[in-house]
Amino acid sequence: MIKNQVNFNNNKKRLVAVAAAAVTVVLVVSIATIGAAPPSVQQQDTERAAGPRITSGNIVDGEVTTRDLANGAVTGEKIQGISKLIFASCTFEGTIAPGAFATQQCDIAGVSLDDSVIATSNFDDVEVVTASARGNAVLVDLHNENPDSSMTNGNIALLIFHT
Repeated sequence: MIKNQVNFNNNKKRLVAVAAAAVTVVLVVSIATIGAAPPSVQQQDTERAAGPRITSGNIVDGEVTTRDLANGAVTGEKIQGISKLIFASCTFEGTIAPGAFATQQCDIAGVSLDDSVIATSNFDDVEVVTASARGNAVLVDLHNENPDSSMTNGNIALLIFHT
């Protein structure tokens, strides 16, 4: 019986040694595999990644603003289904009487008759009723919804696109 106990202990020691060796081999192979993996885009020192760029650290507030984008960085070719994209603005210089309507022509190069337009105004109580594309211009119809006060001068933001 003592002989069987000695053989069991020897087998147990061998089993522990083999298991430890196997775990060591697996760890070494794993580390080698991870080390051989190609670097991520952020880790690569490539021409594309060079220079200023927006990274996760730049968007800690959850928003990308105009100052984060280079001029001309957002174009129609970069948005699926859009072949033209123009951001523009114009100024309404005049007065809209209480409850009255006015039309502003915004001259914008590159606008075609078949383009779509989205317009907003920064006037208090002035609503954009319609905005329509013309040749190199956008016509914006405005309505002063304030029944008591005239509205004078304001900016109109425009997004012109073609699908």
